[in-house]
Amino acid sequence: MLHKRRFLSNFWVGALRYSESVPPSVVRNEEKVREFLTQNPYLKGGMKVDHIDERILRLLKENARMPYVKLAKKVGLSEGAVRRRIEKLIRGGVVEKFTIVTRRVGYVSAFVLVRTDPAVPTSEIVREIRKLENARDVCEVAGPYEVAFILEESSIDALNNAIESIRAIRGVI
Repeated sequence: MLHKRRFLSNFWVGALRYSESVPPSVVRNEEKVREFLTQNPYLKGGMKVDHIDERILRLLKENARMPYVKLAKKVGLSEGAVRRRIEKLIRGGVVEKFTIVTRRVGYVSAFVLVRTDPAVPTSEIVREIRKLENARDVCEVAGPYEVAFILEESSIDALNNAIESIRAIRGVI
């Protein structure tokens, strides 16, 4: 089974190139579509996964620390085969790390939206925010705000201090 992202990119490029029913205006935009598909980080580098890999991933989502022996029993493979598949998923970037549930140790989380000064490149502001130890999933967004991220701190006071340090970044409104 092809990975959905790879399938979509092949499907759309193929449809633009070979379909007789595609209007000429769309065919002229084939290079733009191809560029979008190759530049978009969510679409490039798709990895082939089969139904067993998908099942392993579903089980790992439920419990990322499930022993290989238990995974093997649930998917009907040997422990070694499951280990090799997980190593392949790690090498392919599909599986990266364990999830730590910080709220269980008293951390406070906030979803932060930031408006920026158009005179300062948003990428510079994002770079500065990413330097903060407890800022994660920092990204540029479209709409009334230019940057969104999650901030986790040990207390409300620490969260407020971190927000004040973000306000001090050049270009943050």
